Amino acid sequence: MGAGAKSEAIRLIGSASAVMEEIAGGEPAEAEHLNRIGRLLDHGISHRVDHQIRQRDTSASSWSSLEVDGVAAIAEAEPNMLVMLGSHKSGYVRQESARLAIPIVEAGTARPGLTRMLAQRALEVIPSIKEVGTAGVAALFAQELASDNTGRLPTAVERAAREITENTKCAEQCPELVMSALDLFELRVGRYSNNGSRDHHRHNLKEVDRREQIMSEMKRTSGDLTNEASIAAAERVIAFYQASMSPA
Repeated sequence: MGAGAKSEAIRLIGSASAVMEEIAGGEPAEAEHLNRIGRLLDHGISHRVDHQIRQRDTSASSWSSLEVDGVAAIAEAEPNMLVMLGSHKSGYVRQESARLAIPIVEAGTARPGLTRMLAQRALEVIPSIKEVGTAGVAALFAQELASDNTGRLPTAVERAAREITENTKCAEQCPELVMSALDLFELRVGRYSNNGSRDHHRHNLKEVDRREQIMSEMKRTSGDLTNEASIAAAERVIAFYQASMSPA
């Protein structure tokens, strides 16, 4: 886990604490903190930073002392905080954050950072959190699969689909979501242009190397899978990354 992810996690926790203190009626948060939190609904949090946030020992901060019954009020006062609270160290807080995100998905108004957070929760090993996250992402994917959209994959859906398929344990943890994500990648137009075609991946050396690493790790671990659905999902996601090495 890189030092950059750790540093970003520390900054985000500091900004979240400042925003929470302002919501509670304390001193106004500095612009730096407001701006950092204010980007979360549109951009979300990477899985590396999400992991680091959950590992931080911040016992002296308002962030760490948050109880689950305070989540809704914070999210109502500052909607961007719902994304941040989805990465909280407390599993109860993460679960409640995911639960509050589901009606937003069902209303068709979820933004990319929120759908990304739900996908991360769907990849958790804690059953109760995983169940809520999976329900949210499944609803998102089902909406898009049932829509009459014939153009580009919406950014909010794409972010969740990428989060699912880029995790090397996705086939083991959520094979049904993997299959739905790959269905969407096949049906919808990608955001990247290659010789007039719209592809789902950039084709630079860094991105190709990243995909090769994902594919290599999935090939290495897929032999340990015993569940038929997981085996099928692993085979399909490996084929998806293999095909993505050449522009569409």
